Amino acid sequence: MVPEVPLGLHRLALEDPPHANGLRDDGGEDPQVKYQSKKSLEALARRVALQFYGLSTGTVSLTSTSATATTQTLTLIDAFSQSILDDTTYLSSLYEVGDRIGMVPSGALTANGLGVITANASGVLTVVFDGSVVVAANDAITFANIVTDTTISATDYNKWPSGLLDIVTSSSLHGLATSSEANWAAARNNTSGGRFSYVKIKKHRQAIKNASGGNMTDVIWANGVENDVEAGERAARIYDSSAMDLDGSIKAKGVTFRTSALVPNGHVFSYDRSGWGKKLLTDKPAEDGMLDFGDMYKAEDRSGLKGGFDLIYALVCRSRAKFARDASLTEQ
Repeated sequence: MVPEVPLGLHRLALEDPPHANGLRDDGGEDPQVKYQSKKSLEALARRVALQFYGLSTGTVSLTSTSATATTQTLTLIDAFSQSILDDTTYLSSLYEVGDRIGMVPSGALTANGLGVITANASGVLTVVFDGSVVVAANDAITFANIVTDTTISATDYNKWPSGLLDIVTSSSLHGLATSSEANWAAARNNTSGGRFSYVKIKKHRQAIKNASGGNMTDVIWANGVENDVEAGERAARIYDSSAMDLDGSIKAKGVTFRTSALVPNGHVFSYDRSGWGKKLLTDKPAEDGMLDFGDMYKAEDRSGLKGGFDLIYALVCRSRAKFARDASLTEQ
C-alpha cells in the first residue's frame, strides 16, 4: 500500500542507525553519528510524507506577504496551493526551522529567492534570504535544500510525485487532462464541510464503486476529523449501566483507517488501493531494520565524516475514479 512509504520510513527513523558506519576507533558505536543518522532519516521520512499528500509542483504553501528585504517575515496561506487550507497551526507544521526554501512564483525562481527559515510559529516564517528579495502576495514556496546551486534546480519545483491532493483536485494529472477525458477525475471531491458521518463514508464507498467498479479499502483522515466522528458516534450510542469504554475506534468492514498530524486539516481521503502504483528503486532495508548509508568519507575542512542515502521512488495513479475526498470538515 502506498501509505507504507512514508509510514514505513518514519518507523525506520526510530530504529538503530546504519550498521558498520557509525563506529569509534575502538569499534564502539559513535553516539553523535547515531544521533545524526536518526535525524537524517526522520527528515527524509517527513519530506516523503508531505509529498504523499501534496502536488507534483512541489508547492508547500503560498504567502500573503508583499515586501522587499533580505530578512523577511512571511505570513503563510493556502497549504499545497489549496485555498481552503489556511489553518495557521497546520501551515506551520509543514516547515521546520533550518529548512531552506525557495520563492517560485509563476514557475520561476525569484532573484535571491533562496533562504533559510530561522523562526516558525502560528503560520508565520522568518526567513533570511541570500540577498534582498522581492516577495509578492500569492508567491509559491517550495523546499530548496540543495546548498551548492542558486538556480531553480536547487528547489523542489516540479520534482514531487503526485500526491492525494493532486489526484483529487488537479485538472491534469500525469499529462492527461480531465477536459479531454471525463473519466480521468476523482470519484468524489466535496468541500461543503460539515461533520463526516456514516452517510458521508457510505457516499465515498458508493462513489468509488459507481465510478470505477472498485471497492474502498483505505481511509486517511485528519486527527481532528477522527475525533469529531468518534464523538458523534459515541453520542448516538445507548449505554447500559455497566462501565463505558474509552478506547473505542471507528471501524468499517474491509476498510483500514489511518490518521496523522500531516493529513490536511478538515480532510478525509478514501481510495481503493489498487488505484495506486508505487515504484521504489532504492534497495530495501536489511532484515535487521537498519539502513546502509554507504561508505562514509572525510568532510572537507571539518573534523567529521559524511555519508548519504538516496530514496528514489515514484507514485503513480492508475485510476482517479478510485479516490474520493471530503474537505472543510468539522474537527475537535
